[in-house]
Amino acid sequence: MHDVVRDFALNIAPKYNHQFMVKAGIGLREWTNIDTFEDFTCISLMSNNTIELPNELECPKLQVLMVQGSAKICFPGNFFQGMKNLNVLNLSGFRLFSLLDSVSFLSNLRTLYISDGELGDIGVIGKLSKLEILCLSESNIKEIPISFSQLSNLRLLDLNDCWELTLKSRGVIFSLKKLEELYINRFWEWESESEILKSNANLVELQALSRLTHLEISISNLDLSPKLLVFPNNLSKFKLRIGYIEYSNHFDEYLDGSRYSRYMCASQTNISKIHDCCWVKGLLKRTECLILKKIANLESISHNLVEDGFNELKYLDITLCDEIKYLLNAMEGTPNSTFHNLEELNIYCNPNLVELCHGQPPALSFSKLKVLKVTSCSNMLSVVPSHLLQSLQNFQTFKTYGCRSVVYIFDCKDIKIAEGETKLLSSLEHLELKELPELSHIWKGDHQSISLHNLKEVKIWSCSKLIKLFSPTLLQSLICLEEIDIAYCNNLEEIFEKKEALDEELDHIITSPSLGNLTSMYIENCHKLKNLFTPSIVKCLGKLKRLEL
Repeated sequence: MHDVVRDFALNIAPKYNHQFMVKAGIGLREWTNIDTFEDFTCISLMSNNTIELPNELECPKLQVLMVQGSAKICFPGNFFQGMKNLNVLNLSGFRLFSLLDSVSFLSNLRTLYISDGELGDIGVIGKLSKLEILCLSESNIKEIPISFSQLSNLRLLDLNDCWELTLKSRGVIFSLKKLEELYINRFWEWESESEILKSNANLVELQALSRLTHLEISISNLDLSPKLLVFPNNLSKFKLRIGYIEYSNHFDEYLDGSRYSRYMCASQTNISKIHDCCWVKGLLKRTECLILKKIANLESISHNLVEDGFNELKYLDITLCDEIKYLLNAMEGTPNSTFHNLEELNIYCNPNLVELCHGQPPALSFSKLKVLKVTSCSNMLSVVPSHLLQSLQNFQTFKTYGCRSVVYIFDCKDIKIAEGETKLLSSLEHLELKELPELSHIWKGDHQSISLHNLKEVKIWSCSKLIKLFSPTLLQSLICLEEIDIAYCNNLEEIFEKKEALDEELDHIITSPSLGNLTSMYIENCHKLKNLFTPSIVKCLGKLKRLEL
């Protein structure tokens, strides 16, 4: 598809008075012998490692020069001198231990990419007064020179993943008044307002950026942060990291900008410090993705963090918060809008967590929740009590691992579903339970209120007290089930519970389409299992392809 678009652009360019030269990725070693380059508006030489360039190149109409991915190319000292109308220059992936002085001749340059490069002195960039986009991401730069304060037209500055960056000259950010997007995710050394040396950048400088719409920063300690920092109302996207965070695939998955627009991750700090920073609390109200790890004195999300609710939160991850007892404590008078947009909830290794929701949740709370994962929370007896279960109207994926005290998962006791109303768990598609040694029931109470007609996958491992899985009532709703994987359930006797039935009930079971989509069944080390299927069930297994015991 890329080639098709490129060829199309090359074909139509002359109609609009553009002439392109594209020699990308063809192993070019020698400079082309074209007589003149005066009419070219775009040249692409990217991914050609060893081209020998001419000392000078007269390209008065050239607007775009792309040479990224050609790391072994050497630029002669006057190479850029004849490109005074150049707008876009991409030098990504180069070893440029000092930028050429001839770069300063690019007085009309608007966009400069030098990402993933080995750079030395980059002070000459400060002379490019018309520059609007500057990308130095993934480079080895150690400091931002004071000359960058002259880039008064800069709209985007990308310093993400510059792991060696330790110095940002104070006043540079303050000078970039037109900045709309700022990305500095690996710089932690912000100075407080009281620092005597005043050599590094201060967070207060961000307040001068009234046009800011995108911001990505990291703060090692909230003590260094001004309490009353105010961000503009047009800040539509942000990624804020508080406290040092061990980077892993688990967290990076949610840093993907295409998934969430407003992200916050806080680690190894105290809940009181978050309370004291009004600007952090202000951003917290607008956060879509929130990750909390090792937060001291956090007992309840709704009570301790945002008193007027999480109106925009879509993803929540709580990890290693030893003092948290409830995710939502409805007994303390929670706001009506708490968690009404939450789509994914991940709870990991919180040893004192007793309940996800203590008391009846407010209307619409958890109504959009699709994914729930609970891991290694040793104090929980039930994961989804009855008062919470009725709120899960869009529930699709449920996973619980290593919760050693859990006795049952879904409490259906005393729940009555009126005729015509949607039954509980009717949207559930994936169910995974592992290492739950005290689990005796998955669904507790009357199964008449449950329908599993969208359930596709069931995985149950190491649940040694589980005896029965699906009742006859639940069996009738398993019309989409495709895969069953059960292992190390030492006391499991029946997967599909047998029951004495009246003839009409038996006929219904025989003609029911339940298990008609089952394709795979894997059973391992379930030594007390009496049977797999009744004769009536076997008649429905037309799609079964894999049966492994």
